[in-house]
Amino acid sequence: MSTAVRKATLRMAVLMSSSKALPLAGRSRKLRPHPAPVADERGFTYLGLLFALALLGLALGAAGTVWSVVRQRDREQQLLWTGGEIRRAIGHYYQGGPGGLRVYPRSLQELTDDHRGPVIVRHLRRAYRDPMTDTDDWELIRGSDGGLIGVASKAKGKPMKQQGFAEADRAFQGAECYCEWRFVFQSPLQQGAGKAAVMPAKTPVLELGRREVESSSSGSRSRR
Repeated sequence: MSTAVRKATLRMAVLMSSSKALPLAGRSRKLRPHPAPVADERGFTYLGLLFALALLGLALGAAGTVWSVVRQRDREQQLLWTGGEIRRAIGHYYQGGPGGLRVYPRSLQELTDDHRGPVIVRHLRRAYRDPMTDTDDWELIRGSDGGLIGVASKAKGKPMKQQGFAEADRAFQGAECYCEWRFVFQSPLQQGAGKAAVMPAKTPVLELGRREVESSSSGSRSRR
């Protein structure tokens, strides 16, 4: 074989090997993985997520506080209404005795089922629960004869409502505990006794004035 033929054969072999290697190089470029995210970008995303979670927690906390205040105020209004109903029922029981008999009930059950007459009387529609404790365990307030004259809640929290009460509840102003909201019915005799207890302070002054008038009139008569 001549030298020219050998050179031509080598050139053909080189060309064929280079043409086969080009697709592999192209494939290797296509399969090359993408570069990983930069560490700074990942840190910024993490901090943003923490900030968003913190804002969400603050918003939920504020909403929970507002809801708690609204709920407590609503319970206070329910307590004022429920206690007033029980007080009214005690007064109705006291004044509705057969034959004009004035006695207090012995239990809350007698307010819903009054068997003193031929017909059962319901002074209270049903046995109400204490809105502050969500139980029917009221503090029962009894008079000197053991009769039930009122109720009070056993809750120990401080009321949010401190003023602006109705006339019947004006004693509740400035209370430090819900247990100081005492819904007590006072009979007309007790109310009269309370008013009479204020009068003796003025009585000596009136008696002294009368004595002075009587002594001056008697002196003028003796002179005549």
